[in-house]
Formats: sequence, C-alpha cells, structure tokens
Amino acid sequence: MKKPLVWLAAPVLAVALSGCSQIQDTLSSGDSASESSEKSESTENSNESTEAESAADDAESEDSESEESESEEPRGLGDEVPGEFDGELAYGDAAVWEDGMEVTISEPEGYEPSEYVDLSGDGEPVAMEVTIKNGTDEPFQAHSLRTAASSGGQEAETIYDIENDIDLPSTDVRPGKEITYKIAYEVKDKGDVDLDLNPGFEYDTAYYSSK
Repeated sequence: MKKPLVWLAAPVLAVALSGCSQIQDTLSSGDSASESSEKSESTENSNESTEAESAADDAESEDSESEESESEEPRGLGDEVPGEFDGELAYGDAAVWEDGMEVTISEPEGYEPSEYVDLSGDGEPVAMEVTIKNGTDEPFQAHSLRTAASSGGQEAETIYDIENDIDLPSTDVRPGKEITYKIAYEVKDKGDVDLDLNPGFEYDTAYYSSK
C-alpha cells in the first residue's frame, strides 16, 4: 500500500525549516557580533578622543598657569626692586629705584622743638625734609616709607613734633605726583648722621651719610 506523498513531504519540510532557523540564528548572531564590535570600536574611539581632549585641556591649563605665574610674579619680602644708586648717598641726592620711585632727604639741620616734645637730653634735635616722587604706576602710601638714623655710634631717637609739622604723612602719593614732609631725630652729633631709607620691604635700602 502506498503512503501519501504528504507524509514524505513533512520530514523534508521540517528539515528545511530547521535549516532556515539555524541560518537565521547564525545571521542574527553575526549581526549582534558586528553591532557589538562597532559599539566597542565607537566606545574606544570616544574614550581615546576624551583622553586626548583632557590631555590638551591639561596642557593648556598648565601653559596658562605658567604664563600667569611669569606675568604676575608677586613681590615678597626682600630686595625685589633694585635701586639705581651705588654705595652711600649724600644728603640732597635722590635715591631712585627701577620702578620709578624717587626719594630725596635734605641735609640734617638743628631746630627748636615745641614744648610738648620730651627729649632725653643726651643729644640735639635735627630735622630733615623728605620728598617723595612717585614715578610708579600705582599710588604709594607715604607713611609706609621707613627711615632710621644713627649718630656718633648710637641709635638716634625719633622725634614727633606736631606743632612743627613733624609727623608721619597720612596721604597717598598718586602716580606722577610728589609730596614733601619733615622728619626729626635726637642725635649725638648733628654733623655725623647716618640714615637708612626704605620705601617698603620689597625695595633695596638707600643709605645716606654726612661723611
């Protein structure tokens, strides 16, 4: 007895369908692997690009910091502003610094203090004029200028005499301007007065001498 042809076709059809399924799975697997590879390559390229950009940003930041450090080098304590003078100065000479600051001290002269000044009695009072010319680009606080004197091997005592306009100035000297005020000391010998002059800790000290 012959079997119907449909019975013979069924196994063939099943095998064919199974083969198609395997091919589809293989293709799907290949597509997934390809997509995964592409994503991996994209991620790697993105990471490399980010790392390169980060390195470039770091380099620019370092260059910027280096330029700022060079252009905005802060002044510290010490001799940051050299003076354009050599050795001791005579009274009446101008002490000039490289940034344009200029200070002149007049010859010490004896004067009569007011009744409110308490002297030690071991010396004689002398007064000097201080002239500040601000040739820098910034205002200068005149009271920051420091002077110290000695005479006959002894430190001279500072005299403040408001009645005779001898006091620390309270004004600022603007760029291109100048002021003059007086200072006074009680010295052992008015013919032998050494004076140290310093506009600020960042400046070279100028030295005046009577001899």
